[in-house]
Amino acid sequence: MPFSPATMDHVAKAMSDLTRPREEKSWQLYGTDYKIAWKTGTSYGHKDAWAMGFNGRYMVGVWIGNEGGEGRFDLTGLSKAAPVMFKIFNSLPENQWFAHPPVYSKQETITLCAESGKMAGPLCKIKKKFTTDKTSYKYQHCTYHQEVWLNKNGLSISPECKEQLVQKDTFFVLPSYMEYYYRQAHGEYRIVPEHDAACMPSGTACRIIYPQQGMKIFLPKENADKQNELIAKAYHRNREAKLFWFIDNDFRIMTGKSPHDCMLNLLPGPHTLTVTDQWGNKDEVHFEIIARG
Repeated sequence: MPFSPATMDHVAKAMSDLTRPREEKSWQLYGTDYKIAWKTGTSYGHKDAWAMGFNGRYMVGVWIGNEGGEGRFDLTGLSKAAPVMFKIFNSLPENQWFAHPPVYSKQETITLCAESGKMAGPLCKIKKKFTTDKTSYKYQHCTYHQEVWLNKNGLSISPECKEQLVQKDTFFVLPSYMEYYYRQAHGEYRIVPEHDAACMPSGTACRIIYPQQGMKIFLPKENADKQNELIAKAYHRNREAKLFWFIDNDFRIMTGKSPHDCMLNLLPGPHTLTVTDQWGNKDEVHFEIIARG
């Protein structure tokens, strides 16, 4: 299904507003001739890296890697491939951004949640107007805002303890696996206050981030004799939580603070990873390590 011109316009604008490598920090001073939409990527194990970019006249792609496929800790798309890509753009004649904006077939102004980017829901606090092509979006309302019950100590409580309720507040609450990454780039993100130990919720805030359910994972060898370990990741909203890691029902390690990571040396075949906290909440995923063909 092709994207509408309006959708591509918004994507290009978002990709052109990324933070460039140090050598290109002042590109805005030179006008639209230096405006470039771009993206980078890095392979697992830092074995190769790439950067792709385009403007109104050129598209440039750069791939960097080793002939033997060996990893290098500092081999990333942003640090190695992107600078080369921008040097190529700077050497090309008549660089320019798109001369004419796209034509919107059915323009419409909608109200979005400023935090999630989805259509504003009834609990969204910060909203913004956004003009787009009517055919380029689906009516998906934001469901990430939750009304949280707080007691006199400022701790959150479950609805079962409504007699302790002092006030209600609305929080932007992402799923655990999304919250883990979102917080790293958004210092303003407010986490839900810790739960009162006397009134814990029935659900679980413990989530395995990686590997995900049903994944088939190939672990390359670091050298001829040693296979790379799998780095499993989990997240818990309670900063005081302790996580207990089990692989195939065998206890491996306890982690006591975020980030919760666990190095696993695994043989090819199916595996089950289970993570529990000290309150009995748990998450579990099934995945498979595949052997070299």
